[in-house]
Amino acid sequence: MSAENGSDRAIYYLRVSTDRQVDGADAQLVQLQAAARAQALDLAVTPQELKEAIKARMHQVGCLYLDFGISGYFDSTRPGYQNFFARALNDRIVTHVFVPARDRLARPEDASEFASREHRIRAAGKTLIVGAKVLGPSKRGDNNTADAVVAAMEYGQGRAYLDALAHKMVTVKSNKAKAACWTGGRPPYA
Repeated sequence: MSAENGSDRAIYYLRVSTDRQVDGADAQLVQLQAAARAQALDLAVTPQELKEAIKARMHQVGCLYLDFGISGYFDSTRPGYQNFFARALNDRIVTHVFVPARDRLARPEDASEFASREHRIRAAGKTLIVGAKVLGPSKRGDNNTADAVVAAMEYGQGRAYLDALAHKMVTVKSNKAKAACWTGGRPPYA
């Protein structure tokens, strides 16, 4: 990437929770590239570079930060996210911060905490792009209540999805056990 296309001004983040979601990483990359083009920026990371980074368990490829095989529930265990967030707040050159969707950024227990983090990014003078939503920089005195409420609701939906998925998995395992079927995992006698 060259500075001529503004690539030094933008950073990007993507995350997939499991090894089975490699295709999801490709889809997120395509989404981030489209969002960058809409802002007259260029995310010049190829799908092949992304695959190689995932295979090598890298957490950064140029201006793209990534976490692979790591849940969005715990942000402290995500080195890609930690570096992305720190740079979003502290790098004065960065003007645009991209994520494909809020549930890729996090599925937190406390949705308001991540809504607050978004506010901190915007208060640092950055334009935050979440999917197709463009949230401009904010300054002291701006009323961003509606943005904060929407962010908190969307983060809450991501968390609710995890809770529903966990309940569904427990139900499936329980039904298999009741039917005297193997429920997966390592047998206790092995």
